[in-house]
Amino acid sequence: RVTKLMERYPVGFIFAFRFLYGLRTISPVALGTSHVSTRLFVAVNAASALCWAAIFTGIGYLFGEAFHELAARYRPTLPHILMAAGLVMVAAAIGWGVRALWLRYRESSEQA
Repeated sequence: RVTKLMERYPVGFIFAFRFLYGLRTISPVALGTSHVSTRLFVAVNAASALCWAAIFTGIGYLFGEAFHELAARYRPTLPHILMAAGLVMVAAAIGWGVRALWLRYRESSEQA
């Protein structure tokens, strides 16, 4: 899928893969095996990197002070950390149970 998308829209793909979670790791490999020229890749990737840096620097500049104040106000203590860890474990157990039920359902529907 990624290769077809990249071959059809090379400039858009090169520009966007930096912003899309999961594509940032596999895209350079796919681009290396494609027919996209090095010159095109370097130019579009540089423009994408500049945009990405400007966006995230701007977000940090706009919200950095508010985040700093929020972090200072809600400094985590051991009970908070333990409660967060417990919530993560409960969420993981629920997710595991839902996945197990879904796999069992899918397996039984395939046999029918």
